[in-house]
Amino acid sequence: MACRGPSTMWGHAGLWGFCSLVSLLGSVTAAAGGGGRGLLSSNFLTADKIIIGTSQSLSPSVATGGGLNTADYQLGYRFWAEHTNEQGGIMINGTRYRVELKVINDENNSTKQLENFRSLVQTGQVDVLFGGATTAISNMYKAAEQNEMINIACCTGPESEYLDRPFLFGVHVNSELYAVEYLETARAQGAKTVALLWHSESSFTRTTCAAAIDTAEGLGMTVVFQKAYNFNVLTQADYDTMVGEMMVTAPQVMIGCTLGSDSVGLARALSNMHVLKGWPSPDKVLIPAFVDSTIPYIFLTVGPTRGQGWLDDIGPYTHGISSPLQWHHTMDYTDPYFGSSGLMNQRWMSRYDYGAGEPMNYETA
Repeated sequence: MACRGPSTMWGHAGLWGFCSLVSLLGSVTAAAGGGGRGLLSSNFLTADKIIIGTSQSLSPSVATGGGLNTADYQLGYRFWAEHTNEQGGIMINGTRYRVELKVINDENNSTKQLENFRSLVQTGQVDVLFGGATTAISNMYKAAEQNEMINIACCTGPESEYLDRPFLFGVHVNSELYAVEYLETARAQGAKTVALLWHSESSFTRTTCAAAIDTAEGLGMTVVFQKAYNFNVLTQADYDTMVGEMMVTAPQVMIGCTLGSDSVGLARALSNMHVLKGWPSPDKVLIPAFVDSTIPYIFLTVGPTRGQGWLDDIGPYTHGISSPLQWHHTMDYTDPYFGSSGLMNQRWMSRYDYGAGEPMNYETA
């Protein structure tokens, strides 16, 4: 099961809307009704709260090339839990339940992550499991399936992650849609050639770029360059080389299916190779087109919305890069649960000493 939102979602033009966890959790637990052969732990109906367990990688940071840090996911869960409890909890079959989070650090270790999820389930510590990044879905489901426990994945990933997993629900954006509207709009503005680069070790990045290739070809565009890489073993010189190879093919559109450190590496390479040279053309109102740039249309997933640190690291060259957004504080978007994106970020910044008062980043949103 996956929740949906508005269709337009790349930076400067729209926002992908997630359905709220409170509506999803309330509906799936009410449907389970406390029976469901172990769908919920045995004490669920008599307790006054729902205990939610999750395993997150609280160190080290992908932004520094040290692996996947999902601390921002658990911060998002904390924000949601506190807001939910302030609103009186979750209504299930006429009764309100407060929510309590139990977070275990797996230290960026997949084996430990699976052990954490299994421990939460087998010791009866929790009623529901929450996931994190797409890479956590398999481990979470392995732990939950045996006990038929509801598990909810956040964030994104391909539709294939949800096939044949009846206890898995998702506050979910299909990653295969990420670049579709950007390519459609670039094509409508005259772009005809496309280059694609993606991290090879993530189902999110692989499927995002695979779908982008299909979309580009379906629009009659020519894919002039494709490159898969493993960011765990790349240096900045390697990114510079990749971008140099790409530039030989003279693409009008660049799609980078990136996570964290690779989005920084590619953006730095674009700067080092002097790809971005100008400001947006004022007559290009749908998406930024850079009049003096070698590549007019550049799209990276995830990285650019990680916060001010990413922007500071890259500098003025971020002005030439578009990216998907979730709950960005500048977007004109409202939700019946959290309110407007601006107000939501105000509450966020007043509540957490996070990044010197920065708006919430992509993962937290």
